[in-house]
Amino acid sequence: MQIAITGATGHLGAALVRTLLRDGHQVRALVRRDIRALEGQDVETLSGDLLDSRAITSLVNGCEVVFHLAARISLDGDRKGEVYRTNVDGTNQVMAACQRHGVRRLIHFASVHAFQTPAPADVFDETIPIAGPDHFAYERTKGMAMAEVLTQGQTGTLETIVLCPTGVIGPWDVKPSRQGKMLHDLWSGRMPFIPRGGFNWVDSRDIALAAVSAMTDGQSGEAYLLGGRYATIQEIVAISRSITGKRLRARLMPDPVLDLTARIMTQWARWTDTEPIVTREALTHLRTGHPEINFQKAVQALGYHPRPLEKTLLDTYHWFQKNA
Repeated sequence: MQIAITGATGHLGAALVRTLLRDGHQVRALVRRDIRALEGQDVETLSGDLLDSRAITSLVNGCEVVFHLAARISLDGDRKGEVYRTNVDGTNQVMAACQRHGVRRLIHFASVHAFQTPAPADVFDETIPIAGPDHFAYERTKGMAMAEVLTQGQTGTLETIVLCPTGVIGPWDVKPSRQGKMLHDLWSGRMPFIPRGGFNWVDSRDIALAAVSAMTDGQSGEAYLLGGRYATIQEIVAISRSITGKRLRARLMPDPVLDLTARIMTQWARWTDTEPIVTREALTHLRTGHPEINFQKAVQALGYHPRPLEKTLLDTYHWFQKNA
């Protein structure tokens, strides 16, 4: 089958490309600059971005299924409007091109952050309301895009499936992602202090398997949470000690010190036009990470089964050892 992918050079994209090629599909990818994640892979590449209508047309033309992974991830608002343009306008551009060129199914990658976070005692499943105007820019824009994709799948001629992963870790994290950099810094001894809180973690390879299932399975116009296991950063450190055999003396940093650090780093990043390492948004995500994500809908519809967190961390550690 001819498949098109946006965001193929990211962490999830790298895992998905390898899964599709292994299954015998032909893959066409929209790329920008850094294509290291696709090196050695039999992939047709097209240069362009989500707002380049000609590139998007060339990408989807003749494809039966399109995977839309590309997004602008921000933990510091939307300073230049790029988060909205990429996540909302870009998604609409891809969806419109799919409709014009007879694509059968669009599989859109949203995020657990596209939903409002319920109280810890409440169930977190796909019935939770979508993130609204009072949420951070990334959450808000991912929620807006997800809502439009779901509406299209429920009322239009284009089939749509929305996948909503939690915190993604795993091999093939070439660039690396924020989560991958955190793990690599921890394992390399460059992370002496850690924040309070945790998150639900999931393997990129399991997300890729669920995405391949979504080409034929799942109900159009439906969203599927793809979670794994909740673990605090302290638990990640403890598991990492057993994996690496290192002492890893990472200690909890007090919240007031972290908050001050986040404010300083955010301000410095705005002065220097760079990405801050620690922000209020990032700390909020860790402090409010829901302890139990219900992904039974994906289990039943997509045959989704996440592997143990310990296995993911072990494989990721070995991958970084060989490739970092």
